[in-house]
Amino acid sequence: MRRKVLLVLLGIIAFSVSNGLTAADSGVKNPTPGKWTMDLDTAKMLAKEKKLPILLNFAGSDWCKWCKLMEKNVFSKQAWKNYAKDNILMVLIDFPKDSTIVPQEYIKRNNVLKTKYNVSGFPTFIVLDDNAKTVLGKLSAGRKKTPESFIEELAKLFRYRTAEVARYSKTLNPKDKSEYLSIVNQLLKCNKAIKHHKQQVSIAKQKIEELDQKIVDLKSNAQEFRVAQLGDDDLKQYRKLRAELEKAGKEMAHWKSKGPQRTEENMVKFQAMKTTIQELSKKLSGY
Repeated sequence: MRRKVLLVLLGIIAFSVSNGLTAADSGVKNPTPGKWTMDLDTAKMLAKEKKLPILLNFAGSDWCKWCKLMEKNVFSKQAWKNYAKDNILMVLIDFPKDSTIVPQEYIKRNNVLKTKYNVSGFPTFIVLDDNAKTVLGKLSAGRKKTPESFIEELAKLFRYRTAEVARYSKTLNPKDKSEYLSIVNQLLKCNKAIKHHKQQVSIAKQKIEELDQKIVDLKSNAQEFRVAQLGDDDLKQYRKLRAELEKAGKEMAHWKSKGPQRTEENMVKFQAMKTTIQELSKKLSGY
C-alpha cells in the first residue's frame, strides 16, 4: 500500500516538473486563479464565486510536444502568470502515458469530458464561462503563440460574458449604456435561438436516419413477399443471392478495416470486390 501511494506521489511530482508546475500547483485540491489544478469541481465553485472563466487544458503532459511547447512559450511566461492570476481558472485534463500522474478518481472523468467536448487532439483548450456550462470557445496550440497572442484570443471570447459586459457598461453614459445593452441582449437571443435550432436539426437528422432504415427494411420485406409468390425455387435463388451479397459486403469491410496500401495490386482487388457487389445487387433488384 505504501509503495502504491509513493508511486502516485512520485508521478504527480514528475508531472509537475515536466510542465513547469510545482507540486502544489498540480495538486488535487484548493484551486487558485492563474495556477493549474486538476480539481475541476472546486474550480467550478471558485469560478462562480469570483465570476471567473475556466480554461480546460486537454493535454498529454508527458508525451505531447505541442502541449510542452505551449507550456514553454505561453504558460511559463511571467506575462501570462500576471494576467492569469486575476482573470482565469486553469484546469488540466490530462491524458499522460504514465497513468500514475493523474489521480485514479480523475481518469474516468477525463475521458467523459473528452467525449463531452468532442476533443480529438492535444492540446485542446475549452473555455467555459463562470457558470461552468456555457462554452465560450475552443482554442488550439500554435508554434508562434505568445502570452500576448493567447490573451488576445481569450479577450475575444470574453467580450460578451455577463461580467465583461457589466464592466464595459460602467464606462458608458446612461444613453450609450442602454443602447449597448440592447444590442448585446439581441446578440445573446440570436445565439440562444441558433443553439435551439441546431438541436432541432440534430433531432430531425436522427429521425430521418431512423425513417431511412425503416424504408430499407420495408422494401426488403416487400421484396421478400413478392419473391415468395413466385415459388420455392425462386425464393431459394433469391435468398442465395442475398447471402452472397452479405458475405461480399463483409469481406470488403474486413479488407478495408486493415488499411491496405494504395498499390496497383490492391486497387485491382478492390475493383473486383466492388464489381461483385454491384452485380449481386443488380440481380437482386430484379426481384
